[in-house]
Amino acid sequence: MGHGYPALGFFVLVVCAVAVAALRKKQNVNTAWPVYARPVMSKVELQLFHRLIEAFPEKLVLPQVQLCRFVEVQNVPGRMGVLNRYARLSVDFVVCSPDAAVERVVELDDRSHNSEAARSRDSKKDGVLNAAGIPVVRLQARAIPSAGDLRRLVFGEQHIDGGARSQRPGSKVEPTISIP
Repeated sequence: MGHGYPALGFFVLVVCAVAVAALRKKQNVNTAWPVYARPVMSKVELQLFHRLIEAFPEKLVLPQVQLCRFVEVQNVPGRMGVLNRYARLSVDFVVCSPDAAVERVVELDDRSHNSEAARSRDSKKDGVLNAAGIPVVRLQARAIPSAGDLRRLVFGEQHIDGGARSQRPGSKVEPTISIP
């Protein structure tokens, strides 16, 4: 009678080993990154990106940039709380001088910007950028301007007549420009 216990013990040990191996395999599947690559820009954003490069060959045009990469919070109490309010927001395009100083932000608005959440996000973005002295130009996705029109719309006459004015912190900020 005592001879069956070692076989039963061996069987239980094998079942446990198989169960542990299965659990480890399942954990490996769950810890893998469930992600895939996608384009950085939509087709219409890519079209505007190329048009901006054509319009401003002397500028550095950067797509899809988080605000926290170019807007800094002053050294005030609650600084991290202020940063956290906008850190995850990004803009469609940043137009910079050749030395990477930010001159303008260009936002491309499509019908997804009609929701209340999107309007709130856009308002927050505009508020942060205006407080930082960075002009914002909003364009509608249904009508991408020509390169010539972009030069006029993004920088106005001041750009055509010899360069963009730089905004100094604390100076009067141009209002957000919306192009229908």
